[in-house]
Amino acid sequence: MEITRVVHGRVLVGVLLLAARTAVAGPTPAQKCEQGKNKEAGKYAYCRQKVEAKFAITADGTLRTAGLDNCAAKYALKWPLLESKAVAAGGACPSVGDQTDIQQAIDLHTTDIATALASAVQTDGDVEDVIIARSLRTSRNTGASITAGCDASITGFNATLEDIFEMYSVKLSNQGIVKDDGWHKTGDLHVCLGPTAAGPAVLNFWTDGTLTGVSFHAIGTCTEQFRDFPEVGLRMFNCYQDLTNLSGGYIGGTLTTNTISSLQLFGEESNPPGYTQASIATVRLWKPRQ
Repeated sequence: MEITRVVHGRVLVGVLLLAARTAVAGPTPAQKCEQGKNKEAGKYAYCRQKVEAKFAITADGTLRTAGLDNCAAKYALKWPLLESKAVAAGGACPSVGDQTDIQQAIDLHTTDIATALASAVQTDGDVEDVIIARSLRTSRNTGASITAGCDASITGFNATLEDIFEMYSVKLSNQGIVKDDGWHKTGDLHVCLGPTAAGPAVLNFWTDGTLTGVSFHAIGTCTEQFRDFPEVGLRMFNCYQDLTNLSGGYIGGTLTTNTISSLQLFGEESNPPGYTQASIATVRLWKPRQ
């Protein structure tokens, strides 16, 4: 019996010493780095959402930009320190050189969250909601590069141009003047364009996508009104579409645009400079009367 107690006691002491050594050893440099990066990623995401939350109240775009830049600066300072600290401790982070990739992933998700929260469809009207938005062209396909999404079986015509647009809400002054034409991203549109029997000045115009949380299909035409006016390199179009297959309980709607195309097809800076491209769109969405 006494021998058994001694053996059990030695085993218990051994277990306790092993646990003590494990506790003293603590996490490895790699584990500490991984832990630290998770914390910094969370802090960066939280910082950005705090900025978006403030923007939801103030609508101050300059303050929002400054706030997001401040979040990015803090993140950029802390991330490399975690990697160098792991090396100094005789180890290495499980993942290195990932600062930009992680930041871009966080930027994308936090922006998507802010957009979703800001883009919930407002149902202020009993039978109609009106949306004003600005479009930015981000890509264009022509010829063999045009995807199956513009197939004639879908659009009803042979497309010669395929564009992708991001849509943004606009902020107006009390006099109705546009003060901010890139306030919040409110949607993404896929557009197909092709010739009509009316001639090169009139284009078939197909759209599918989402705007303010409402998905839809649309068909209509774009008509060129001016070329090289008010300056050389500019083309002006008026476009109209009927909206179908709408989500959100809408039974129909229309989209009209005042569109400008410049020598610089993509982004917000026109060439010649100073013009709002690509379009200012007005959308009417109709609901059944209750």
